[in-house]
Amino acid sequence: MEDVREVIALARVRKDVVQPIVSIDAESTDKLKVSTGREPLQFRTFVHTNFIALKRNGKWEIDNNSVKQETVTGPSYYDPDESVIVE
Repeated sequence: MEDVREVIALARVRKDVVQPIVSIDAESTDKLKVSTGREPLQFRTFVHTNFIALKRNGKWEIDNNSVKQETVTGPSYYDPDESVIVE
């Protein structure tokens, strides 16, 4: 649990990481895949961030080269039949 808290704290101070954290998936004991972002109900454009966190010398750090933002334009809340476009 302490590992998760440390990664969340690292993500919170980064301006290039959209909040909140949505998921943390362990790829190994020293590598986590993190997804962040929130999908507002009123708007059609959603921004998400994905990155890799690595544990080096007992401390977690964000792999700067892995930070990727994705903007998704998707269906509105009221029309689920609209298509989704990923930029």
